[in-house]
Amino acid sequence: MAAIRRTALALVFCWVAPSLAFTSREVSLGSGGVTLKGTLTLPDGNARVPGVLILAGSGPTDRNGNSHLPGGVLRNDSLKMLADGLAERGIASLRVDKRGIAASAVPSLDEAKLRFTTFVEDAEAWAALLAKEPRVSRVLLIGHSEGALVATMAAHALTASGLILIAGAGEPAGQLMRRQFAAGAIPPVLRADADRVLSRLEAGKAVSDAPSALASLFRPSVQP
Repeated sequence: MAAIRRTALALVFCWVAPSLAFTSREVSLGSGGVTLKGTLTLPDGNARVPGVLILAGSGPTDRNGNSHLPGGVLRNDSLKMLADGLAERGIASLRVDKRGIAASAVPSLDEAKLRFTTFVEDAEAWAALLAKEPRVSRVLLIGHSEGALVATMAAHALTASGLILIAGAGEPAGQLMRRQFAAGAIPPVLRADADRVLSRLEAGKAVSDAPSALASLFRPSVQP
C-alpha cells in the first residue's frame, strides 16, 4: 500500500510544473495619436517562450483586472495573478490598460468618438509589439468578457497562434443585459425601463430619457 502511495505521489509531482522566476517591466505604445501603457512579464532566462496578450473586460477595468470607479478602485488583481501564474510556467504575457483607463488615461478623450473598432485596433497594435519581443516565439490572445470579443476580432487581422476566451458573451448584447437584469435584485419597474431602452437601441434609435439609475449604462456618449 505504501508503495502505491509513493507511486501516486511521484505521478502527481511529474504533472506539477516547477515555478519559474520572472520579471516585469512597463511598456508603452503609440496608437491612434495617444500613448497607451502596459506590463510585459517574462520568465527569467534566455529561452524563447510563447507570449500572450491579455485583454480586460468592459468598463473601467485596468491591466490588473481592477475597476476604477468614482468611489475608488475595486481591486482583485485577477489579471495580474493570471500573468504571474503564466510566467511561473514559462509563458510570457503583456497585459494592458485600455485606452482611457488608468495609466492609458487621455485627458482630451471624447468618449462619443470612440468605437469598438478603436479597441480592436489597439489590441492589434499591442499584439504586434509583443511579437517584436526577441524572446517571444509566438503570440496568443486571451480575452476576458468584452475582451473576448475584442480578441476574436483582432485575431482576424493577426497571425496569432491561439485564441483563449474567458467568460465571453455567446449572445447579442441586448439579450445578455436583459438576462443579467432579470438575475439581479432590480425592481420590476426599472427592469421594464431597461427593456424599453434596449429595444430602442436595438432598433437603431438614440435614447435621451434613460432612467438616472441606468445612466452609466445608457449615457449618450456610448449609444450607437
